[in-house]
Order: sequence, then C-alpha cells, then structure tokens
Amino acid sequence: MRRSYLGCGGLALCLVGAALTANDGVDRYRKAVPNTFRLFPQPASPEAGYGILTKDMKGGADGDIRHRWAQPHAVDLVRVAARAVARDLGPGPHPLLIMDASSENGDTPVQFDPAPQGRHPGGSHDGGLNLDLGYYLTSLLGKVYTPDFAAATEHFEARPDGSLKDVPQCLGPANRLDVPRTARFFVEIFRLHREAFRCDLLEEIGVDFQVRQPVIAQVGQWAASGKYGASQAMVDDMELILTSDEAEGWARTHHHHFHLRIRDLPTLGMHRGAIAALRARARQEETELRAAAEAKPGLAVSLLSTDLSRSLEAELLPTGVKVKDLRFRVDGSSWCHAQPGDPRNRAVLELPRTNASGKALVEAEGLGQDGKPFQLKVTVDLPEQDPRLGIAVDPGGLRANVNETPEGLRIQPRIPASFRAWVTETALVLHREGQKPERQVLKDSQEQPVDAKGLTKVELQVICSGRKAVQVPIWIRI
Repeated sequence: MRRSYLGCGGLALCLVGAALTANDGVDRYRKAVPNTFRLFPQPASPEAGYGILTKDMKGGADGDIRHRWAQPHAVDLVRVAARAVARDLGPGPHPLLIMDASSENGDTPVQFDPAPQGRHPGGSHDGGLNLDLGYYLTSLLGKVYTPDFAAATEHFEARPDGSLKDVPQCLGPANRLDVPRTARFFVEIFRLHREAFRCDLLEEIGVDFQVRQPVIAQVGQWAASGKYGASQAMVDDMELILTSDEAEGWARTHHHHFHLRIRDLPTLGMHRGAIAALRARARQEETELRAAAEAKPGLAVSLLSTDLSRSLEAELLPTGVKVKDLRFRVDGSSWCHAQPGDPRNRAVLELPRTNASGKALVEAEGLGQDGKPFQLKVTVDLPEQDPRLGIAVDPGGLRANVNETPEGLRIQPRIPASFRAWVTETALVLHREGQKPERQVLKDSQEQPVDAKGLTKVELQVICSGRKAVQVPIWIRI
C-alpha cells in the first residue's frame, strides 16, 4: 500500500521537525511586514572612516556587492561610529572594511554556483542585523599572501610537508591591529547602546581573542579619564558582549573581521526616537563630508529593497535646504516631485524588477535659494538579483511516499522542484531500538528500500546550501 506520511500521532512515532537553521531563503527576523534593507553605500569621502571590500579575498575575507544588504539603522550605526573614529583619530592607513551582511532576501548569503553553498553558518547573517566588518589595521603585509586582512601576522600552522595552512585564528598577538581606532569604534557603538538605546541595541560582537584583549584594555585606560565617553560600565558591557567563545563558534574565522550583531528592535516601538536620531546624525555627517552649502545642495541616493522590490530614495543634502520646484527621475523616466510637506527634500523612485546587475542614473533639478536653476546627477550600482532569492524552503512542503512491502518499506522523498534551488543533499535518518541513528543518503528522488525491523521512527533530512539540516518526520506503521 502506497501512503504519503508526514506528522505525528496514531500508529506512528516521530520526531518534531528541526528548526530551520540552514541557508534556505528564509529571513528569520521577518515578521508580518517584511524588512526593508539598504545596500551599504560607498563612503562619501575618506573622512567617512570606512571602505568597501569589493571582492572575495584569499584567507576568507568576504566582499560581494550582492551580500551587502542591512537594515537602514544598522547601516547608519556603522557609519556614525566610523565617522567618529575618522574625526577623532583620522581615517588611518587601513580603515574598517564592510564585508558581508545579508542577502537581499534577508537570508544568510549563499553562493549559488556551481552548487548552493552557504558563505556563513546557517542563520548567522539573517535579517540585515548581522554585519562582518574588517578591523582597522596598520598593515596588510602578510606572511603567505598580501593583502592579508588578519589582525595578526601569525595565523598559519605548518603541515608535514612544510607548507603553511591558514588556521584561521590569530595564533599570536594582533600585531597589525590598529588598537586605538578599533577601540574608538567600539566606544562609539557602546555609547549609543547605553545612552540612546538603554542597553537594548547590541546583542553580540564576535571577535578574535587576540583582538578582544587589547581593545578592552585600551577602553579601560580611556575609562579612567572618561576619554571619548568611555566608562567602567562600558568596559563591563564589553566584557559581556565582545565574545570569543569557542563553544558558541566565535573563536575561529574572526581573525580578519568582527561580527556585529544588533538586536531585532521594533523600529516603530520604544526606540523609535533613538533610531530617528541615529539616522538624522548619519545624514548630517554625510552632509558635512560632502561639504555641501545651502546654495549648492548635494544629492544622496539610497538603494532600498523590500520583499525583493527595489526603490531609490533620493534626497537633497543638507536636509531642509530651501529650494523650489524640486523633482527627481531615474534613467530618463517621468519626473517625480519631492514629497509634499516633508521637511526633507526627497522622493522614493520605484525601480523595475530585473535580475541583471547594472547602474541607475538618478537626476534632480529645481530652483535654488537664489532663484537659479540647478541640476544634479548620481549613478547608483545595482547588484544582480538572483531569482532563486524568492524561493524559501518550507518544512511543511517536504513529504515522502511510504510503500509497505513484505520485504520492508520503500520510501521516496517528495521535494518540491523549486526547493531544489537550495537542496544539496537528501537523506533518511533511521532510528532503531538500542542503536545509533543510521543515515542513508538518497540519490535524487529515487525510492529507497528500508529494512523495517526494529524501526521506531524515520526522518526525512534535507541539507540546504551544504549547511545544516532541515528534518521532518515520516509516519511509519510499527
């Protein structure tokens, strides 16, 4: 008899389906309303204090424009902290670098070709609230390759043949770490965490242990005099939030970046004012960096994405500059007037959906305070939008046909065709009384013979993007 089984109860035993922890097209921070993400922008000038890593590098430093999406207030948090560093200490020889954040669908980034492969552990970069940021460094000269973005020269171990293997972890002091600038960055985000967000902003910051020690020590020295707003309470916070815990997976792979994870705050909740103030500060500092005068406004453009629908927010800087007949357009389309009644001179321009990478030309024109017409143009990079980003693996869609025969069971998985954009392996996990679970890898969707003797439960296991498993129970008759 051929049956399609999935669930618990009756004559069957099963295990509750495992939580989705793989790179599977799901944004775990998504609620009823989808998150809006912003592509992390290029710095307005070197004085912004940060740079963009534009390609993946040797040693695992990740830089791909397709994976640089974050929630707008997360972007602005990094920008204002980096600006504080540059203002107080100068940009430095090698400033903080923006590496991977989230994919445009809010999932942890996946490299699709030649086969889906998660760039980070499943769920670790979801929601646009998780950003990898390169340390401020004094040198990029490496022991094996250059540029080397690790904080320590020593992060290799010798193989039997004499060659060197990247561990990857600082195996000695962080001799290339720009300690004052890195510490100043942390002081600024922790100050905002304590003063503006009532200690609700920061969740965890994963760092290499050899980085954690000198940074906390530097902030401790500043706390004695209150320099940059440092305090002992801030040091205590850092002791808890800056983590290098090996059991939680932070000890390794953080030798060339730290992982900033901020909390999933309701942007319209109790911290709405703090978020608005943070974003206003970022706009003001961008205005200063562009050295824009009221008589000659500048044009700032942000690329936004909600549910993979893109738009461009175009705005004149400085905020509140007096102009008349202001209008915007993108790629020669119809002109769109600035939003009426908004003290910020801005408009949101919709973009047609396309999968290809490219550029968009945004134009603005109007009459300045002196009555003279002005025209401004900005070109914006548009990263590729892979159509597979619109697919999410739902465990409720995973099924299996069970055919009972005198010889035992024959089980055939039923994986929706769309899910295969993410699935890299399918298996059955067989549980028998008094034995360790047995795992049988399935080839494609072929029927698998199973010895029913002693079976207590069977699970269908799907591996997404070469990472962790999604497991759902299969009903069996015992």
